Amino acid sequence: MVLEDVKVLKEEIESNLDSFKFREATKNLMNIARIGNKYLAETEPWKIKESDPLRVEQILHTSFIIISYLAIVSEPFLPFTSVKLKNMIGLNDYSWDDLDKIFGTINYNFTIVDIEILFKRIEDSEIEYQIDKLKKG
Repeated sequence: MVLEDVKVLKEEIESNLDSFKFREATKNLMNIARIGNKYLAETEPWKIKESDPLRVEQILHTSFIIISYLAIVSEPFLPFTSVKLKNMIGLNDYSWDDLDKIFGTINYNFTIVDIEILFKRIEDSEIEYQIDKLKKG
């Protein structure tokens, strides 16, 4: 069910981009991230790793698919972040057209080795500095 929701949102992103509804498409992208976050929070694989390793494997598999979708559909919005994420999870050769067949083609034995921070934390002092710059013109 979770992956079906992600697929629907991917289709909505396509439709919204085709209609130049960028704000709506961005909301759809964020909703995919929310679905993934909620899924992990509700399934809590860290709590059952000893008692039900098969279920943990299923949860991580589903989570990886969601991350794969995020890595690819974020490209029009966050191209550099998309490239970083695709590199980290071994999807360098995947594109938007591959999403619908992604389930059967991903190498799940891939080892994530080059982990990097996708987004730099912006400190309050930096925000204040930029606001002051804008006020001064």
